[in-house]
Amino acid sequence: MAQELDKDPLFVALTRPPLPFGVSTMWLGLNGAGNLIGLILDPSLKYVFMAVGMHLLGYFLYSKEPLFLELFKTKLSKCGYRFNTVFVHGKNSYDPF
Repeated sequence: MAQELDKDPLFVALTRPPLPFGVSTMWLGLNGAGNLIGLILDPSLKYVFMAVGMHLLGYFLYSKEPLFLELFKTKLSKCGYRFNTVFVHGKNSYDPF
């Protein structure tokens, strides 16, 4: 049987990022700015519902992993361009030449 590790609540609280409204500030800013631009361009109620839906999606993702967007950005910056060399050179390399 696996033993449960003891977690100090103070350590957990100090290592978690701040999550206003349950999502990170970057998710909140991107969601708010994108839907605000859409609302300015086309004043329709659908952007309000889209903002709520995107916030609920972010809330679900951030409940599983508090650093979801930061980890996703890092993954894309490290591994996002590898398919170019696979199709051109036939090799999985980070070197473009």
